[in-house]
Amino acid sequence: MQSIKKELDQLFFEEKWQEIKNLTSHYSNKERHSEPSILLYAGVAEIETGNVHTGQKKIEQYLEKFKLNDAVAYFYLGRAFDLNKKSLLADDFYNKAIKIDPQKTSYKIFKMVNLFNNSLFEEIKEIAKSDFEQWKSLDLFPLVVMTAYEQTNNEDQIPYEIIELCSRFAGQVGDQKTIRKYIDFLAKYDKKEKINEYIKTLKKRGGFNDEINYAKGLLEEKMGNLEEAEKIYKNSIEEKFNQLNASALIELTVKQNKIDVAVELLKNWISNEKNHINFKFSLGLIYTTTPNLVSNAIEIFKEALQETSDTKIQKNIKWNMSLALLTIGNLKEGWKNYRVRESTLLNRKFEAKLWDGKKIKNNDKIMVWSEQGIGDHIMFGTMLPDLLLKIGSDRIIFETEPRLLSLFQRSFPGIEVRKNPRLKIDLNPYVTDYKYHIPIGSLPCFFRKEIKDFPGHPIINVSEEWKNTLKERFSSEKLKIGIIWRSQISDASRKKNYLTYRDLECLFHLDLKENKKIEWINLQYGECDEEIEKIRNEFGIDLKQWPDIDLKNDFDATAALISCLDLVISPSSSVLQLAGALGVRTWCFSLHPAWTMHGEEYYPWFHSIRMYQVPFPNEVKLALPQMAKDLKSWLSTGAPPPNKTRVIIDPSKAKQELESIPKNLESKGLFLLEHEAEEQLIMGAPLEEVKKKSVSIRLEKKIEDFLRNPNQYLVTSDPKPKLVGPIEEIKSLLSQQSQEELFFEVKENFRAGAQTLIISFQENVSYALPFTLVTPYFYPKFTWDDIVNEIDNVSVLQVRDSWQMWYQVGPLGSCLLTPNKSADRWVELIMSKIQKSGAKRLICVGTSAGASAAIQFGTKLNADAVIAISPQARPLDPDWELKNGGFNFFEYRSSWRKQLSNKYNLLPIDLRPYSDYLGDKLHLIIPKLNKTDTTHANYLIQDNPNIHLYRSTGKNHGDVNKKLIFDIIRKLI
Repeated sequence: MQSIKKELDQLFFEEKWQEIKNLTSHYSNKERHSEPSILLYAGVAEIETGNVHTGQKKIEQYLEKFKLNDAVAYFYLGRAFDLNKKSLLADDFYNKAIKIDPQKTSYKIFKMVNLFNNSLFEEIKEIAKSDFEQWKSLDLFPLVVMTAYEQTNNEDQIPYEIIELCSRFAGQVGDQKTIRKYIDFLAKYDKKEKINEYIKTLKKRGGFNDEINYAKGLLEEKMGNLEEAEKIYKNSIEEKFNQLNASALIELTVKQNKIDVAVELLKNWISNEKNHINFKFSLGLIYTTTPNLVSNAIEIFKEALQETSDTKIQKNIKWNMSLALLTIGNLKEGWKNYRVRESTLLNRKFEAKLWDGKKIKNNDKIMVWSEQGIGDHIMFGTMLPDLLLKIGSDRIIFETEPRLLSLFQRSFPGIEVRKNPRLKIDLNPYVTDYKYHIPIGSLPCFFRKEIKDFPGHPIINVSEEWKNTLKERFSSEKLKIGIIWRSQISDASRKKNYLTYRDLECLFHLDLKENKKIEWINLQYGECDEEIEKIRNEFGIDLKQWPDIDLKNDFDATAALISCLDLVISPSSSVLQLAGALGVRTWCFSLHPAWTMHGEEYYPWFHSIRMYQVPFPNEVKLALPQMAKDLKSWLSTGAPPPNKTRVIIDPSKAKQELESIPKNLESKGLFLLEHEAEEQLIMGAPLEEVKKKSVSIRLEKKIEDFLRNPNQYLVTSDPKPKLVGPIEEIKSLLSQQSQEELFFEVKENFRAGAQTLIISFQENVSYALPFTLVTPYFYPKFTWDDIVNEIDNVSVLQVRDSWQMWYQVGPLGSCLLTPNKSADRWVELIMSKIQKSGAKRLICVGTSAGASAAIQFGTKLNADAVIAISPQARPLDPDWELKNGGFNFFEYRSSWRKQLSNKYNLLPIDLRPYSDYLGDKLHLIIPKLNKTDTTHANYLIQDNPNIHLYRSTGKNHGDVNKKLIFDIIRKLI
């Protein structure tokens, strides 16, 4: 049998698939199945010769029969699913193959192509960040990475090594497409020095004048020299006409609001037959954004359709023409052309028939499937009641985005609502219990033929339990306004539709003038903590938000939150559609014209919306002065402006009004930030005075708590009590520690007969420290007691240390002069608690500083496993810190910590030896986008591949998946 395997291996190496088929068939007929490779290579050969289904079955049989962990088998299963357009399954098996054989280049190539073809650009970026060293040698990697960064949110900071890799790649490859992509990549991320370097490189190589001029023009644009950029583009075109600089010139003139100039340029080029179709298409796009010229765009598109036979270009033209038709209210033609996306934007194959709008037989079912974004699901979901009337209850299936599942199930009990199995990624259906299907965006062809067909009423029912819970969190006296200012993805093509946090100054200024009569609620999802902090710091406005509401993923809670508000202010976003579907008063800032208005003076889809439209290409922030006026009137009269209306903004007047608003609200000195309030209290300022000037709700609550329970805090004997500052507290704590009395709190939740004990190391500090900077947004949004409630056969021991959060120079015992000695003393004290539980298995769990404690004490307690969520694993080697981006805690935080460190000679504890000792017992969970935590994790897993590393969603500790943690614990027990 060994000779058979060698023969098959050689044929596989030589890619002689037909010979492999013949040989494996020969041995199979002889019923000689003891050699596993016969079945494996039979499957491989079938896939390579186009018989994907047969090959897949053979390989699945091979894995099931022989129970082997085989990279080749996993790779070819990935290929089978890839060829069948099941991209997520393909990626899973590619990953398994790469894990077994990470040196195999072909495995990585197919994985990368799979991600690229299915627009999974965030995943590509994550690979580039976390596994750069393993992937950088792949030839296509730089090109794919540049495209990924180009197609996604440009708020990310690109790691230096990725920039350098792309730079080398662009310098080596001479084709114009790659050169332009690299220039665009650098320009998008504002790498002006790199653009300058690349211009010099292109000059040395010669023959790239068009690209050099293009790069120079973009460089001038980035420096704000728009006139100089325009001159460069024009000179390049006059020297030798080229579409690269011609297109750049058009984009620049539109950006400068020189619409007439852009139109004349395009008309001239079209008449001279220079890239005729491309420029005619560009002209049509400009017309679609100009309110009085949308009809002209339709005519241009129709001409272009007649002048090209390229199917791909025709479909693109039809798609944009559909939006133009819908913009002017030509619904019949508009929705007809809108269906062109069924063959271009969508990639889903069905055995079921595409529904034609007619009634169906009694026993047949229709499946409506979701497409596009969350907001589109909700907007087009307004036609589900129409479909129910036509088809009847219990005969409709709606496959929706998983985050909307419970909302639609509650709102439409007559429809079977279930998850779309592979939304946007792998759209092959797994369940085929229906005879007809239709994408939800095609329903308007049957139910929205005229404006009178738009009922505009709410369609969503919220969770009453959530709503009742949230009502208690609001002030009854203030106006409750929820606000969102941008989309999570804000590339160049989308930014014009959104605001920055600074633009909101206009509204916040009004609120301060009106003595804070508004309770502002954050509805901005995604990474916005830094912006919220800046709003608090710069404008004195505290946007309320709660750790138990995930605005991005929990639409049940978000819908209930919105239903409690008096007003929502939003761009065109999922929040706008959700608020409209709930019937909540909503003000939308947008550009004019918008295709979803369908030429009406109000928003047809939802009548609770008031539109503030700014003529293109002005900025949408010009809508804010009018919003502020309407808000002021509402506050003074108690009567809001009417819904189901539209306001067209006068740009010149709005600009003057914006310029008249005092910058930074003249708030310096009037408001105290949290750290400023701490400093004043330490210096002896009266509590009430500090409270009045504080812009931090957290600080206000702590002061109120102090006034109610002064005995719980350390205070001075001054006539006016004050909260003691950090230096005084540390002296007190050190005096206690000199007697070797460790101060910690323990909470037990032991279950009789439980075999597993979870020791959780709490991030929260004890009542001894009033000024803790713990914010719930950065920590897991559940308590460890949930483990006992949700997982059988476990007990929990929660440990909370009074100083670990403040002075993290060694977990649990961080302020002690001899940290390791104190740790041993802590182990002695806690051991009796562990023995009391009667458990046989020990798992240590913690977050941030608590995660550091879990690693250190998990080692000392010889735990069976440690789950560490974003441990503060600061390396002690300064060279490593400089090279890898690590940092020292005392240098990173405020100056008093440096004083503390110097005074008491405190040293950090290096967690690396503990993590090395734990090996595969250590399970690290790192939030996906948290660069600091990723740096620490990389330090812990250096030279130790056995450590388990998991990536959760979100950026902060609070975004760590509860499900992920619980799944790990369940596997361990």
